[in-house]
Amino acid sequence: MNGAHEIEALVRRVVEQVLAGSGERRPLAAANWKMNHTSIEAAAFLEALDPGDSSCDIWIAPPATLLPGMKAIIERRNLPVTLCAQDVHEKENGAHTGEISAAMLKDAGAEAVLVGHSERREQGEGAERLQAKAEQAAAHGLRILYCIGESEAEYSAGLTKQVLARQLEAVRNIPANLLDIAYEPVWAIGTGRAAGKEDAQEIHAFIRLEVQRHFPDQSGAVRIVYGGSVKPENASGYADGADIDGALVGGASLHAESFQSIIHAFQKKGGSGG
Repeated sequence: MNGAHEIEALVRRVVEQVLAGSGERRPLAAANWKMNHTSIEAAAFLEALDPGDSSCDIWIAPPATLLPGMKAIIERRNLPVTLCAQDVHEKENGAHTGEISAAMLKDAGAEAVLVGHSERREQGEGAERLQAKAEQAAAHGLRILYCIGESEAEYSAGLTKQVLARQLEAVRNIPANLLDIAYEPVWAIGTGRAAGKEDAQEIHAFIRLEVQRHFPDQSGAVRIVYGGSVKPENASGYADGADIDGALVGGASLHAESFQSIIHAFQKKGGSGG
């Protein structure tokens, strides 16, 4: 069963690369559980999850303690779900109490990792450290969902694009086939305030231009997803955006039913019919 799941994961990656080469990108619905759920709650979530068709990639980023148990359930149910870690240390190993290396995350079942989430940036993680984290993750073959976003003060001052361009510099050396970007305006995270779909599309189009500048020959491999109070009620609006390739979902991802609704909104974007 473990071998079968690994083969399926490999096939998904090959499909992603083929679509990227053709200028198409598979939508991505990523759940960031943050510091929520026990092993029992995680198991109940996976048993209840109906992923629907295969036109949208599904990632779940649980607390690291849940990775091995969730991997076993995903394999048993043959769910098309990729496990994503919430953070990674920039060093290979050593005297770093409480930290987790990229190799450990892979061993626990993760295939991807969040880097640069605003709640990590608030802990003082700057560009140099985030670059080192991303490079360490890439060295171990973990796909990176790199989070960027402006604060409310930066937004009010009209500095959004300058801030995002600067933040993107940290991943300029990451292979494009291992990189996705999440735009998460800090003022919208966990506040119930979400960027309007037109505003989000405008910013995503700007990020797409920056990605093309950094990766002129491989920019089609990089997905750009929106994160910031995404809910079942507004997911379809974001899915309509030409440059919005998916969503990074916080609170609405903690319950299978609401996360499914968001997945299905982006499946319509990625389906054969549109």
